[in-house]
Amino acid sequence: TLNRVSTALVNYRQERARRSSLLAAAKASEEASALANLRYQEGIADFLTLLRLLQDQSQFAQSEIASTLTAVYKSLGGGWLESTTSAGMLETKIVE
Repeated sequence: TLNRVSTALVNYRQERARRSSLLAAAKASEEASALANLRYQEGIADFLTLLRLLQDQSQFAQSEIASTLTAVYKSLGGGWLESTTSAGMLETKIVE
């Protein structure tokens, strides 16, 4: 319905508006990754800690925008396929 389309588009616009704060968070995340990597190289942290940090960062970045964009496609009557990649990441493909 038109109401669902409108709501989905508003949500999508809001997510795009959050982009600047997400970019700042991404920069901070990169700095955290660099620090975690340095800690690992210096023997202060183990490799599993480094891998967990990198995986958490990747999952967060992909899930935020994908979920709102999926709502837009759903409200417009479009279809999509969701699957999990070999790395455990959610992947969404648009079906026309």
